[in-house]
Amino acid sequence: KMRRLDDVRNQRLRALSQQNTGVLSAYEWVQANRHRFQDQVYGPILAEVHVAEKQHAKYLEMHCPNFLWSSFVTVCDADRRLLEAEVGKRFQVNIVNYTGDVSASVAAPAVLHSLGRFDVHRTLAMCLDAPPVVQLILNDHAGTSRAFVGTMNTEAQMNKVVEEPGVSCVWTPKSQYTIITSKYSDSKSSRVVQVREPRLFTSSASQQEKDQ
Repeated sequence: KMRRLDDVRNQRLRALSQQNTGVLSAYEWVQANRHRFQDQVYGPILAEVHVAEKQHAKYLEMHCPNFLWSSFVTVCDADRRLLEAEVGKRFQVNIVNYTGDVSASVAAPAVLHSLGRFDVHRTLAMCLDAPPVVQLILNDHAGTSRAFVGTMNTEAQMNKVVEEPGVSCVWTPKSQYTIITSKYSDSKSSRVVQVREPRLFTSSASQQEKDQ
């Protein structure tokens, strides 16, 4: 299992290196200097996130801003300053410092229950495994708990789904629907983008396997 996890991580690092050549060097520096940190450091985020189903990996890669995948995460300001000084500018990687409650969890919105009649039973946040802080970062920056995952049955009822209060993003096997509410009235419209194959999430392993 450890070999498979290492293979997944290495594949992700190679994929990131094609976009940012400094990511691998930054990762290696973090591994070699963990004794200098006051708390846990995560990253790059892509190497920390695991998605069991390829379809969900497509959604997640498209949904999150690209800069997040190569970002490193700290949970205290001293570690953020150290990383920025040693690898931030040197290797052109982003450092995200989480200042919230690290024991918090990403909760599903109340509207999820009512969306069940449209065959929507989970959010994008519920489709991924990652350390809790990384899950919180993804939700803070990309709203993974507010992105709903549906089916082709959902797609057939999208004209009703878009009218539901509290719904701003829905994924189906074919498309991403972003629901936009007019600033001048209560009317709603949707922007539709076709789902594409992942370029970064080419392999995966679960957080449970990683913990073992």
